[in-house]
Amino acid sequence: GLQVHTTLDTRMQALAQAVLGQGATALEKQMPPPKADGSSTWREQIQAALVAIDNPSGRVIAWVSGVGLEDSPIDRVRRLPRRPGTALLPLVYTAAVEQGMTQANRVWDAPFDLPAGDGAAPYPIKNPSDRFEGEITFRRAVEREARIPAVKVLGLVGLETFLQTARALGLDTPLENDLSAALGRMPKTLLELTSAYHAIQNGGVYVSPYGVHQVKDRGGRSMDAHPPTRRIAVSPETAYIVTDMLAGSFRAHGPGSDIPLDRPLAGVSGTVEEGTDAWFIGYSPELTVGVWVGLDSGSPLPAEAEAKGAARALWLEFMRRALADQPPRDFSRPPGIVQVFIDPVSGRRTHPSDPAGVSAAFRAGTSPE
Repeated sequence: GLQVHTTLDTRMQALAQAVLGQGATALEKQMPPPKADGSSTWREQIQAALVAIDNPSGRVIAWVSGVGLEDSPIDRVRRLPRRPGTALLPLVYTAAVEQGMTQANRVWDAPFDLPAGDGAAPYPIKNPSDRFEGEITFRRAVEREARIPAVKVLGLVGLETFLQTARALGLDTPLENDLSAALGRMPKTLLELTSAYHAIQNGGVYVSPYGVHQVKDRGGRSMDAHPPTRRIAVSPETAYIVTDMLAGSFRAHGPGSDIPLDRPLAGVSGTVEEGTDAWFIGYSPELTVGVWVGLDSGSPLPAEAEAKGAARALWLEFMRRALADQPPRDFSRPPGIVQVFIDPVSGRRTHPSDPAGVSAAFRAGTSPE
């Protein structure tokens, strides 16, 4: 028979399985207790999945498609598309930056109803925080993982331009043909979305995810293992600026637990308005990792699960263990990028001593004066 050599790293795979198993157990303990008669309204096991990609090579080095696999063999990494919600927002800003917009561009964060078409009533969009901040920078909008600014930025970018960027980054499944595309309502797989983030980390170069690096026949002869597709999705400058924004978002939300991770990290949570799915996708210079938490049925997660925090905590714990023996290093900055201090709300340039200021990346010649 054939000998198939996968790209999975045994240490990383074991870490991922341990982290997800422990996390799922902790989530189950948060579920509502049985009623007095012993019955319970809670019948379904909370599931979680994780995929990790080695940044330099694009190899898939960890792939855990769920917990309790002996009872549930569903592949939740590649075969169970779910709505990514706010995890899709960075792709909107990637398209905007590729078109020449900057972190300091401003957009209104205010109540907004999305036209429904066909005479239907407009759909009111809600931010995850249920707050509005008025006119804010793109950077601040990404930090807040805010839905309303993303819809308006998509309007500035243009739907076709965004769809082209999303496809270049590896989103092969359909997106809406209207502004609601920014809301992440069309299902995506964990592998699909994580590989898009990997392209941003990879200087704008998309590498199709692959898990097999060698196939041999029964005589020991190597066979074609289908090398990955590689293509330029966005410019290195755009990729670095978006990484800078995602790193700012990560820092703005704090560690999210008592897990110390003193190294450059970038990423965002993914939440859906209906509360059905929770994601965290992000990367370090070494790894790109995606985590999903939810129910196979697509039902809303109970409030007790605190799923958004759970997805982030699982991601952090995996990164902590996976990178424990590697010294921190910075994201690679391409030529033509400058760092200046700005006010994240107004976008104006500020002094490094300003406590409200943040260091932000710009293409040379586009930073605020």
